Amino acid sequence: MHDIGKPECYTCDKKGIGHFYSHGEFGAVMTEKILKRLKFDHQTISDVCQLIKYHDAEISNNSKFIKKWLNKIGIIQFERLLLVKQADVMGQSDYLKEKKLKMIASIQSNLKQVLEEKQCFTLKELAINGNDLIEIGIPNGRKIGEILNWILEQVMEEQLENTKEILINAAKNM
Repeated sequence: MHDIGKPECYTCDKKGIGHFYSHGEFGAVMTEKILKRLKFDHQTISDVCQLIKYHDAEISNNSKFIKKWLNKIGIIQFERLLLVKQADVMGQSDYLKEKKLKMIASIQSNLKQVLEEKQCFTLKELAINGNDLIEIGIPNGRKIGEILNWILEQVMEEQLENTKEILINAAKNM
């Protein structure tokens, strides 16, 4: 079902090579309609459509990008996404199959390391929260969320260490 959008998205370039741009997004929309018609529950529909939408997305094999994906879709969905990508590769031609499968296995290994090391990828895991920002004089409101999101981005990018002292100093210097 993950490639259901391909027929609608097919284009052929000047060299005669076929492409399926945005077939994941289009397939997710089609799948949502089908699953609703079949009376699937909301969570299943949401999960399946998200996997279809992202099944062809590029996932870089480093902890920074893995943490961004974990922040975006969560641990369980990211693990599922890697399984969908693996199954997709298994159904493709042998061209670069081994290389693609090794890359997915390596991403799975790096994911395991990120989780074992309890690396931060959510606001909940930050060493500070909104109350800490209020204590240093930042007024309660939208600004607190903006600061926390910026700090989380810096922590995931490994630009800031996730310690209270460092994060408070970063917030003060914004």
